[in-house]
Amino acid sequence: MENILSNNSKLRGQVGFTLVEVIVVMVIIGIAATFAIPGFNGFLDSSSVRTAANDFVSACNLARSEAVTRVANVTVCKSANQTTCTTAGDWEQGWIVFVDENGDDDAADTGEMIIRVYDGAGGSTTMAGSANIANRLTYAGSGFFAADFSGTVTVTAGSRSMVIATSATGRVRTQ
Repeated sequence: MENILSNNSKLRGQVGFTLVEVIVVMVIIGIAATFAIPGFNGFLDSSSVRTAANDFVSACNLARSEAVTRVANVTVCKSANQTTCTTAGDWEQGWIVFVDENGDDDAADTGEMIIRVYDGAGGSTTMAGSANIANRLTYAGSGFFAADFSGTVTVTAGSRSMVIATSATGRVRTQ
């Protein structure tokens, strides 16, 4: 019995890590984090850009489909409050899709149905439209644009960007 107790007392002094071992592990974790964090930020930026671009393309496709279904003008416009159109700011603040029954393209007037509301891009993502689609675009009942809404919307977050291009026929695609 005495022999067992003396062996246990020898083991008690050797449990744990030395200060040098802890410092080495902390240095390795620090070096790994230095390389991982910028890559993770790039991943988040890419994800934000893709999400915002996909939402905008989805809104345009919805507007085109609804225009053909309803045989009426359907507009996608920038909206800061998600109820009316605005010409201030850029697309990242959000946008709405509405049936433009009176053809004024400027706003979702009383009685005109808002089909869908998009909250817009989050974080530091920006969305700037070229001259023809700086504020809105409208599809006619034929599925084509009601006017010349060909142009681009550039979606940017950090060092990542994506371009959404609209053609004169109403087709929308990402580049």
